[in-house]
Amino acid sequence: MATQDKIKETFDSYEVKSSVDSVFGDWVVSKDADVINVEKKYPIYAAQVENSSLDSWMSHMSEKTWFDFQENADFQNAFERAKEILGI
Repeated sequence: MATQDKIKETFDSYEVKSSVDSVFGDWVVSKDADVINVEKKYPIYAAQVENSSLDSWMSHMSEKTWFDFQENADFQNAFERAKEILGI
């Protein structure tokens, strides 16, 4: 689970200026709809969320050796929350 210090550090490193909207395990959603895994330091920016589907991202993530399918629900929830923020 992401800690506040780890979230701040990761948001700062990716120059995410907005605050946290939601936390799903290691996946954090910003109020601007950026989705970032704070443990693996993997960002998915709002523009990427806006222009793609959950299915395409699930396929992409399945290729990552570090992606833990036990966290599958956390990723899906974070991605869906970002879509909600964007009004999609």
